[in-house]
Amino acid sequence: MAMARGRLDDAAIAYEEGRQICQRLTDADPTNTESQRGLSVSLIRIGDVATARGRLDDAATAYEEGRQIAERLAAADPTNTEWRRDLSVSLDRIGDVATARGRLEDVATAYEEGRELAERLAAADPTNTEWQRDLSVSLERIGDVASAQGRLEDAATAYEEGRKIRQRLANAADPTNTQWQRDLSISLNKIGDVATAQGRLDDAATTYEQGREIAERLAATDLSNTQWLRDLSISLDRIGDVARARGRLKDAAVAYEEGRAIRERLAAADPTNTEWQRDLIISCVKLAETGRAPQDNYARARWTSPRGFRQAAGWPRATRG
Repeated sequence: MAMARGRLDDAAIAYEEGRQICQRLTDADPTNTESQRGLSVSLIRIGDVATARGRLDDAATAYEEGRQIAERLAAADPTNTEWRRDLSVSLDRIGDVATARGRLEDVATAYEEGRELAERLAAADPTNTEWQRDLSVSLERIGDVASAQGRLEDAATAYEEGRKIRQRLANAADPTNTQWQRDLSISLNKIGDVATAQGRLDDAATTYEQGREIAERLAATDLSNTQWLRDLSISLDRIGDVARARGRLKDAAVAYEEGRAIRERLAAADPTNTEWQRDLIISCVKLAETGRAPQDNYARARWTSPRGFRQAAGWPRATRG
């Protein structure tokens, strides 16, 4: 709870206390697999706090200690799917830290091992939606590494495999699950990014628009959800980028202005949030680069005024010319 609320000091204390308890239980009875697993999970959580604080060395150490325990448990009983999933999570976290440190080779190894585990679990029970989502996350991370290394075909393949899983979850498993809807929107944006890098601007525009539609539906259902609003602003940025690359500066300006209106609302809501402030600056720069600075009053009312917030879900979309 403390971690979710951003109280990192409180979270660090609680997780460390939990780790110490599990360590004592493990020392007292090394054969107790429950306390061993508790210790592994505690280490992952301690690593999460260290990551959030930017202490990547500490995070890497905690994740590695957790991985070693999870690996021993998984090796002792390969049929225990919970332990195998724990190991997959540990490997993903190790890969995340390696990514933050710029160690792409280490990243690729950790993510690939995690993907193999996630793939076996997903194949063992195709009805387990948690395992299916785990696999889609692993594929996304592998795609991110491939994209960073310039291996665009490999990135496109990984992203597309992940998108198919997320499409099934979002459409068939539970269309009301907002996390799965958001996952699908993210996959579409990443596929669009690869298409843009490959010069396939028509494909990129189509994919980005599909992602935007999902992001807008989510944002309209809960206008207090800042994550969904920011997601929508990112989708609008992508749409504007492709329009500008195609020479459609008016369309680009309209998309950028709508995204800027959202970011203006977020930046005003929390002036201490540097990420949101930076987003707003980016939107302003992009607008300037189109040679236009339209004041899209419709977009502004839609996303910045209290009345617009109340009515956004029912208003039609602004016309893009």
